[in-house]
Amino acid sequence: MRSIPPDLAAVCAAVMLVSALPARADDAVDVQKVLTSHGCTGCHAKDRKIVGPALHDVAAKYASDPQAAVKIAANIRGGGVGRWGQVPMPPMPTLTDTELAALAAYVLTP
Repeated sequence: MRSIPPDLAAVCAAVMLVSALPARADDAVDVQKVLTSHGCTGCHAKDRKIVGPALHDVAAKYASDPQAAVKIAANIRGGGVGRWGQVPMPPMPTLTDTELAALAAYVLTP
């Protein structure tokens, strides 16, 4: 029996969590509090690059991708390196599915 590659499993899980949430998941979560409490603002700002990319640059990269929220949620959960350079983004495994969906929606908001 073949196993599912970890990246595919993460994307599938993100699809399920995003599709099960209300259209405006960010309404249920204080996004600014999540960004601050998890250290996101140490590396990301909405309008400028700090260590990681500006959030509006992430939104622009995924603007034409219908799976953008799913991919961004999976990237936040799993972290990684190489999508925006060689500085690694740590994984955020303690975020709830609701927080992940709210963060992805916030990133995609102009």
